[in-house]
Amino acid sequence: MRRVLWCVLLWGLAAVAVAAPFDALDADVQRLLAPQAETWDDLPEARQQRLVAGAERFLKMESTERQRTRRQFQRFQSLPDGQQRRLRERFERFRELSPAQREALRKGMATFRTLDAEQRRLLRQRFQQLSPKQRARLLDRYRDATPEQRERALRRLEAQSDPAAGGTR
Repeated sequence: MRRVLWCVLLWGLAAVAVAAPFDALDADVQRLLAPQAETWDDLPEARQQRLVAGAERFLKMESTERQRTRRQFQRFQSLPDGQQRRLRERFERFRELSPAQREALRKGMATFRTLDAEQRRLLRQRFQQLSPKQRARLLDRYRDATPEQRERALRRLEAQSDPAAGGTR
């Protein structure tokens, strides 16, 4: 019985780990991934699986979301190589975060986007003026803070930057 379970487990793992040949992919996925067709067999299996998953997600999107995604991709491709590399590195670091850390980062960015342009500029400026040690300490404190604590800190910052409230810009 144990041997049967091990065989089933190993067979299941092998099925997950083996990437499909390009010709075996769905026709719509092949169309989207056509630029990779010639080098498909040379790509690492993990990369092949990510590409297929991305293509399948794209195919499930609404038309407007597909258009937005295409524009973002074209904008990315128009960036200089160095900037593309930095964005890829940042994305890889993001993927290495735990799900809870990624969610906290998403929520923080959503909050940041609700600020007006001047508040965002001020936050960026103040963050850039910090030493690397101060930045790390601030990020650790933010990561460990509750949503209520984050909101209070944001209100304090807004009050500091509002001349009518006695703050400075």
